[in-house]
Amino acid sequence: MEKKLNAWIPYVESFVSSPTSLNADDITAVSKLVNTGFLCLEDLVKDMELYLTSTDHFIRNRGVTLLAEVVGHLQSKPLSSTTIHSLINYFSLRLLNSGFAAGSSNLDSSDKIETSPRLTDFSLN
Repeated sequence: MEKKLNAWIPYVESFVSSPTSLNADDITAVSKLVNTGFLCLEDLVKDMELYLTSTDHFIRNRGVTLLAEVVGHLQSKPLSSTTIHSLINYFSLRLLNSGFAAGSSNLDSSDKIETSPRLTDFSLN
């Protein structure tokens, strides 16, 4: 059963390790697993922690991109209010820490949020 539960990992690894193009097959495969209930979004986020918190900007960018694409492909899986707020908080913190937030170009490293968004803080319950 463990093998079946981790069947999505190759798609994540393929997406994260590929060039900057969107790999539709990987996005579709992971999205389908979430949409069918085989994989819950909360577990996906927690299990992608190494990609989403990597110090390698390329890997982290690809992980965040995949997560955003999967969320964008959710069809019949209504998200709870807590899940929505947690995702908003997580992506907002990622933007602030990356320097892409409006007006953040004037910030130096001491002005950025001290706590990086950690997935241990990512509560979707």
